[in-house]
Amino acid sequence: MRMFFLVFFSVYGSFSLYGTLRWASTLPAGAFRNLAVTLGMAAALSFPLGRLNLGLIPENVRPYLLHIGYLWMAYLPNLVIPAILWDIWRLGRIVLRLPPQTKVSVPVFALWTGLSLAIVAGGWINARYPVTKTISLEIPGTEDRSFRIALMTDLHISFMTSPKWLERVVEKTNGLSPDLILMAGDILDGPDGPKLELIAQGLRGLRAPLGVYGSPGNHEYYLGIGKSQRILESAGVTLLRDRAVLVDDSLWILGREDVQAPRMGLSRSPLKNIMPGGNEPVLVLDHTPIADALDEASTAQVDLLLSGHTHRGQLFPFQLITSMIYPLDWGLEKVGGSYVYVSCGVGTWGPPIRTSSRPEIVTVDIKITKNVTE
Repeated sequence: MRMFFLVFFSVYGSFSLYGTLRWASTLPAGAFRNLAVTLGMAAALSFPLGRLNLGLIPENVRPYLLHIGYLWMAYLPNLVIPAILWDIWRLGRIVLRLPPQTKVSVPVFALWTGLSLAIVAGGWINARYPVTKTISLEIPGTEDRSFRIALMTDLHISFMTSPKWLERVVEKTNGLSPDLILMAGDILDGPDGPKLELIAQGLRGLRAPLGVYGSPGNHEYYLGIGKSQRILESAGVTLLRDRAVLVDDSLWILGREDVQAPRMGLSRSPLKNIMPGGNEPVLVLDHTPIADALDEASTAQVDLLLSGHTHRGQLFPFQLITSMIYPLDWGLEKVGGSYVYVSCGVGTWGPPIRTSSRPEIVTVDIKITKNVTE
């Protein structure tokens, strides 16, 4: 974890400095340029000062710093990417021995700033209003049945989550009239505190006759898996950790420990060791869609694997990175004989902004048909 933070803040700090200096360099040298650099660096420092509990910042100030820092994180790609492209273009002119491009251009600064702010504002609006998506699947079973499942992943409920936003998500989910509600990890987020627990109680409003179940994601372990389980179960969510429950005598729901569990000193059982017996269909909740998890599900002949984690990048252009890291970073696919759906999530991590995906609540209509042949 220390190495992760060291690398993250090194990259974050370097990009913040580079993006700010290149953005500000479009202004003439003087007071306005210095002001732009000062504001950029102050915004960049807001995130580490608010996130890292160093005892330097009063607790009532930290949320404001985090809000500023998260907005800066969303704004930063809009500074860095144009700056890189601009420098490549300028380097090309030098290589071709063309006259160098002047750096000072107030209209460029104004256009750059305005477009960046518009993108961030649009992403903020986008993140607040999740869409609903429906997928329909037919799978074999012991009897003809049908289930409507509402799937949510990556809510990232924290002390900064708006209770009204969570209320809207709950109402939208209930409006789908699901038989069963499932949450595939990263339901909660840190840092810990009584406000987090209070906001998480909003999940008690979820309604499904066959229950509300979830599996842990990496952020449940960062918060503390014991604490996360207690908070979720007090809010009416049954957390499945390498165990399965039979729903309505017709469908197994199996929730797995996340791939981060071993790094936290906990075990993650091989899927084959925790697969339930019988001929009923098996649906697995496994937060992180790494290649090994998809292969395990296919080998174990899981009927449906549901994952999240990727946010499909959340901020442009990071969806290009998630598509390279994960064999499936969003959408439905069949791996061997198993269906796999990876959701881009309904919430956000860090910036309450999405510019590379629409937040989603997924309706999974499952038709179980006796003696179906592939």
